[in-house]
Amino acid sequence: NTQRYAANSMMKSGKWSSMISLEHEQTDGARTNSQYHNNSGYAKIGYALSDHFNLSGDFNLTKYKAYDPDTVGAPLNPAKWADVTRGVTSLSLENRFQHSSGSLVLFWNFGNHRIYDGYHSRDHCSGLNLYQSFDLFRGDIIAGVDYENYGGFAENNSLNPFMQNLMGFPTRKAIHETAGYTSLQQDFFGRYLSVNAGIRYSENSVYGGEWIPQSGISVRPSPFTVLKASVSKGFRSPTVKELYMFPPHNENLQPEKMMNYEVTWQQVWLQGRLSTELTAFIAKGTNLIRQIAMQYLNTGSFQNRGVE
Repeated sequence: NTQRYAANSMMKSGKWSSMISLEHEQTDGARTNSQYHNNSGYAKIGYALSDHFNLSGDFNLTKYKAYDPDTVGAPLNPAKWADVTRGVTSLSLENRFQHSSGSLVLFWNFGNHRIYDGYHSRDHCSGLNLYQSFDLFRGDIIAGVDYENYGGFAENNSLNPFMQNLMGFPTRKAIHETAGYTSLQQDFFGRYLSVNAGIRYSENSVYGGEWIPQSGISVRPSPFTVLKASVSKGFRSPTVKELYMFPPHNENLQPEKMMNYEVTWQQVWLQGRLSTELTAFIAKGTNLIRQIAMQYLNTGSFQNRGVE
């Protein structure tokens, strides 16, 4: 008894445009207590403020409930289930000129989850993205700012006080991060030489500030040969789960960091009928996050090197 229904509509009139989409799915499943149903909707509306500016907003909402009867040999009655609602909405202002373009986006993602074992959580991720690119000379310059606030609330009232404390319940946490960045790509000598460089500074409410640079160069000594080299830094903050929830969590975790170095030779042979690419790399990192026994830990440094 699997069913699916969908309806879509799009409209454009003058400076206005819109789109709406609705969908419903349901099934009894292949076994008893394996049913599923889902309702979702999406809507977007846009308005052309002028030849250079466009304003738009959208909203997406999905709600589903899924059941899991476990194994055929030992089915559960009642079945395991998860009831989930997720949504995302955004508002954007885009601009486009002859030598420049960019956008400002405000966004909010949210979720509500109820699980058969008593677990209940709400989460959010909200913020803004602002960037502007400039087409100058034979290259591009991009500059931007990001802000993000993420976190949520979790509880499980079916657990006794000792188990709630062990699991980190109830908990209400939020982390915010602000970053600014700029990057440049420039061609020289009719694109026989290209260079790019960028840097990002990220300020985290838990870890403080971090500089994240990258740079690269590409040389084309002939139409059939490209030589490239790059240096870049990688950076990952621990997740809210790794910091605060469930037995492996560790509030003292530090971000993972990595430096990556690459050299590449691309070559075209036999008048374009064969192409090859050879890359050598070295990656050096610190504070790798791993689960050791029953806790997440920063496990020191690592180094990977190889050829592809």
